[in-house]
Amino acid sequence: MLDEPPAPHGAGRLVRLGAPADSLARMDESTITPVELSRELGMDRKGRQIRGFLRNPTDGGGPFEGHEIGTEWHLTPEQADRIRKHFTRDRAGE
Repeated sequence: MLDEPPAPHGAGRLVRLGAPADSLARMDESTITPVELSRELGMDRKGRQIRGFLRNPTDGGGPFEGHEIGTEWHLTPEQADRIRKHFTRDRAGE
């Protein structure tokens, strides 16, 4: 085992210990976290506004499905686009 090369940075990252297997299966390069999306949109660095919206969406699109309480959010491209649209519209109306 000592002869194995180190894994690339970020390879095999886990949500958290004890996370359900289905949430680990969803993590791949096509998902994005609220923190990453928040930084992309120039918002708070910890993703608080986005996580608040995920818990209580106010855009009429219904609840965000597929998230288990106590685990980190990993958003699909469709979910991320919905959030981008909501927060871009909010900023345009400021």
